[in-house]
Amino acid sequence: MIKLKLLLWVMGLLMGRASKRNEKLRKKLDDKQLTVQFQTDDQRVARHFIIENQKILSRSGVADQHDFAISFKDAGTGLAVLTAKNAQLAFMQAIQEKQLIVTGDLSQVMWFQGIAKYWLPR
Repeated sequence: MIKLKLLLWVMGLLMGRASKRNEKLRKKLDDKQLTVQFQTDDQRVARHFIIENQKILSRSGVADQHDFAISFKDAGTGLAVLTAKNAQLAFMQAIQEKQLIVTGDLSQVMWFQGIAKYWLPR
């Protein structure tokens, strides 16, 4: 559980830093207002990311409202999916196995996955 909390915190740090420094990402964030939530089913681990004014802010806990949420069966599943070498494959397998549930606007999920390349470490 602690590892997933730490990973989500680091993701927020990387996203926030990239949203301030990466001009290509800032263009992708232009006119975007979105709240994204990652959580475990029991919500013992929850973090949300607020995208507004060309910035990405990270907050712990469950958001009052979100545009989409990614809910992992448990912390181990979340950690495995988010750290997989082939994250897209792991994501799709977890959905098929009902280890991961996505709620909300799926077009926004696809958009969010598309901006990951701007903040992920190389």
